[in-house]
Amino acid sequence: MDAVEILPARASDREGLTDLVCELKDFERYLHQAQQPGERVAAEHVDYLIHSAEEGAGAIFIAWVGADIAGFVAGWMAVDQDPLNFPELASHGYVSDVFVLHRWRGKDIALQLLEAIEAHLKNQGARRLRIHSLARNAAALAAYRGFGFDPMELVLEKPL
Repeated sequence: MDAVEILPARASDREGLTDLVCELKDFERYLHQAQQPGERVAAEHVDYLIHSAEEGAGAIFIAWVGADIAGFVAGWMAVDQDPLNFPELASHGYVSDVFVLHRWRGKDIALQLLEAIEAHLKNQGARRLRIHSLARNAAALAAYRGFGFDPMELVLEKPL
């Protein structure tokens, strides 16, 4: 396997990024049926990621293995609005999305992507990171826990 390169996303990466987001959203739909199909939401979600990264001192990084795109991560600075928390800890790095294509999983690419966004957000002043995951995404939860994330809050849902 060629070496993995983690590089900031460029405008020319938009089509590849959109394809990755489409696959991510289709996988999330498999885990939770309320999610819309990737082809319906991918382009709009890429716009959201780019805008949020630009507005929130964030970044989008893409993992490359040779000439193949393997995955991405997006994150930015956010502010917790909960008045019960310490105000000095309200600002934090938020990791919005992490995704690695199936054929590249098990090669620590997600770890490298998380390291890249962590370093970027730490340079922006983050003293802590937050990330969300679907509860049924056991592989993502294991990767996040392995990277040092601990559960902070659970959201439970009951279909009616």
